[in-house]
Amino acid sequence: MENRFNELMEQSSELPHGDVKIEILEEAIRIADTLQDEERGFYARMELTDTANFAGRFEKVIPSFSWCLAQLDKAPEYYHEFYLLWQYKWVLYNLSEFPQIQQDQIEDTFNDFKNRCQQYGYSLRPYYQMKIKYAKLHENHNLAHSCFEAWLEQPRDDLSDCYACELTAQAEHLLHIGQVHAALAIAEPIFKQEVSCAEVPHITYSPFLIPLLENDSPELANEFHQSGMRLIGQKQGFLSTIAHHMKYLTVVDPNAAIHYMEAFLSEALISHTLDTKFQFFLACSILLKHLDPETIATMQLPDHITSAWIDEEVKRLAQQFDQRNQTHTYAKEIAHTTYQINALRQKYGNATTPHLS
Repeated sequence: MENRFNELMEQSSELPHGDVKIEILEEAIRIADTLQDEERGFYARMELTDTANFAGRFEKVIPSFSWCLAQLDKAPEYYHEFYLLWQYKWVLYNLSEFPQIQQDQIEDTFNDFKNRCQQYGYSLRPYYQMKIKYAKLHENHNLAHSCFEAWLEQPRDDLSDCYACELTAQAEHLLHIGQVHAALAIAEPIFKQEVSCAEVPHITYSPFLIPLLENDSPELANEFHQSGMRLIGQKQGFLSTIAHHMKYLTVVDPNAAIHYMEAFLSEALISHTLDTKFQFFLACSILLKHLDPETIATMQLPDHITSAWIDEEVKRLAQQFDQRNQTHTYAKEIAHTTYQINALRQKYGNATTPHLS
């Protein structure tokens, strides 16, 4: 069985992040657990956490990561805290995407991460960075702003995100508060290809698309759309990014958005990351409202996927999140995004610009 474990781990190392690699790693974990080999189990689970995160299968991250964190607490002299704290950032960023995880659990997790950073002598820079998203979900704009300032004031260290990721996150915050030109300036080193990483600039272009249209820059928006989708292609784990591109195409060329709905719908249907599912389905819902029935009838979709079904899913997911957060954030997002796309359609709906197929 040890040889089989080693074969599986070697096989997984040659595969891209995705469901096939996840299945192989899960088999390796079962073997390690059968052998009661905690070291092998830890190593395989660390790999699974990494792969599931980048493949957009975050429901598999939490149990894998939690097991490894418990091992660190049980034998801190045997395991190194750095790699676990790095993965802990992914947990913080994505934890609120699951409405079944209650608010007090999320807050306790943030506090635990903060305490561990202080315990091991790391900067609180990633703590404040991750908390910005949590504050926005609760419509606590003052907290989001104070966390943004505290994030930038804290020193960078080994636990900080790479420079490219930090610039992308800063640009996203500035876009969220309507500072489009400041966001473009922050992200300029990325667009000039001076900095990059595994997901940047893939995810950097998409949040700019609608704001650029709103700021009378359709040519730049089209350039960003093409650049972003050229990088993503058919890769798994970019549903939220794809949703931005679909909203953009719904404005300028709804028929061109059909390809992305057809190509990525299967991933969205099986996703357990419900905020990501919400974002993708919301984009689909708005798109279908701008297609004629004859066009919809020709789309390659499962029989049960109708406009009414998707609308109901969007509404159901929004209610789950708003009930958990005790806000109306998601309901407002449905209304705002629908109005936003409709208004931009009035402005750009007859535009003819080239797009990737």
